[in-house]
Amino acid sequence: MSTDAIDYRQGSASAADIQAHLHACDACFHIPLSQRVDIPAYSAKLADNAVTFEAWRGAVLVGLVAAYFNDPAVRPGFISNVSVDPDAIGAGIASRLLQAFIDAAQARRLQQIELHVSPKADAAVALYRKLGFVESGGDTETLTMRLTLTDPTQR
Repeated sequence: MSTDAIDYRQGSASAADIQAHLHACDACFHIPLSQRVDIPAYSAKLADNAVTFEAWRGAVLVGLVAAYFNDPAVRPGFISNVSVDPDAIGAGIASRLLQAFIDAAQARRLQQIELHVSPKADAAVALYRKLGFVESGGDTETLTMRLTLTDPTQR
């Protein structure tokens, strides 16, 4: 799949866009998302509270990173969702969206970003490691990974 037709945006997806996207991606999660959350309620929460980094093919949301820029003195930034439509997997969309969030977090001077992932989601864990995340805890069901950020003015 070519990424030429992909339009990258931030904060433009509605709850309905997110819900349609998450339903399309449901089976791509190691444990289907619908078995862990109420997708309509989760979509509304993300639309209302998260910062979204989005990949669009026409009017269809095909990639989503939803994250929170928490107060760095209290908590690290947190990535709540990373998903790519099954027809768009392998085009580098997740990497590009994650890097956009990392860049934005650095610009806001966050010191760390955290996420949770299934330790059995090999491709996701490999992607996070490639981006510099390291394992910082977890159990057999959930792996916590953390990225320590450098101040962009110190490079």
